[in-house]
Amino acid sequence: MDILFQKSGSCRFDIPQQSSVCLRPTLRADGGPPVSRHPLLKLFFISFFLVLFSPHVFSQDLSILQKIKTTPRLREQLQNWVHRVIAEWKGEYVSLELPLNPIFQKPLAVFITAKKGGEVRGCMGSLIPHEKNMAEEIRRNLKLAFTQDPRHRPIQKDEIKGMNIYVSALRKQELLTKPYQVNPFRDAIMIQSGSKQAVLLPGEAKTFRYLLAFLKAKAGIHQEPFQLYRMESETVELALDPSSPLQEEK
Repeated sequence: MDILFQKSGSCRFDIPQQSSVCLRPTLRADGGPPVSRHPLLKLFFISFFLVLFSPHVFSQDLSILQKIKTTPRLREQLQNWVHRVIAEWKGEYVSLELPLNPIFQKPLAVFITAKKGGEVRGCMGSLIPHEKNMAEEIRRNLKLAFTQDPRHRPIQKDEIKGMNIYVSALRKQELLTKPYQVNPFRDAIMIQSGSKQAVLLPGEAKTFRYLLAFLKAKAGIHQEPFQLYRMESETVELALDPSSPLQEEK
């Protein structure tokens, strides 16, 4: 299931599809209502989705990005990796076999936001990792942000110069009991009603009223009850300079 945020300035949020099993019912001889052949499987899937959308699922180690953000050598490696991924996206021959620091081999779901002149040109990401490690997660979502964000035209090669890339990670922090205390410029917010969810990153809404209306619309929430969660976030900002030579990691 994909939840797509169509408004400019917001991110597409993906929930990975799960495999399904056909639970064909068994007809009863007495003409009564059909009975599932696999009641245990049905119970399993119900339990699975209750766990999947529970408040404790999205627990990520944000210290990974915090360390990269504050360590010049790690930040340099991240910048180099992003440059190489962009070169690969442009169709250039470039090696991605780099001896990256082990911190980049840890799993971490990320959002990638591309901005040019303060305007969002693409944003894609997820709360659950799709790849085996953070480096591949960045590679995946950067290409999606450049080409697959349905709210924006695909990014062109000549737009790269002067563009900023934001690598963000989120985790669910607290259930909001006083939603009007939300600061849209500081807080990442998730709305949830059953399996319906939507997320806004910090700064993507100017007022709480707009934030709430936008989240409800994009999650498909109407009159049903919902919960709001403040999401703890960490972001690393990178300025792109395509003229810089790619560095070989040592």
